Amino acid sequence: MSEVSLEEIMNLLKEREKKIGTMEATTKNSREKLKKINQDLKKQESILFNILSTIQEDEMELTEIDSVQTPNIDDIFPKIEKVQESLRKSRNSLANLIRKG
Repeated sequence: MSEVSLEEIMNLLKEREKKIGTMEATTKNSREKLKKINQDLKKQESILFNILSTIQEDEMELTEIDSVQTPNIDDIFPKIEKVQESLRKSRNSLANLIRKG
């Protein structure tokens, strides 16, 4: 077995140091990407929660309309229009979320 010179050992250490530096940079970059992904997921979760709340409100509105025995079209028409508008907004929000997601 041949002896390894001090210079060879120093070169090996420098190579190892470069590899470690590259790995640290990659790890830092990955960590930053994961933070951004988590922030985006939290935003999407908030949007989905708002959509769900809106849908639940619409459901309550429709239940209220359905519970009336002899509904007057003039009374329920604005409520139906409101629910339709709300559903349209929910669809658009979901579409935007999917596009950006």
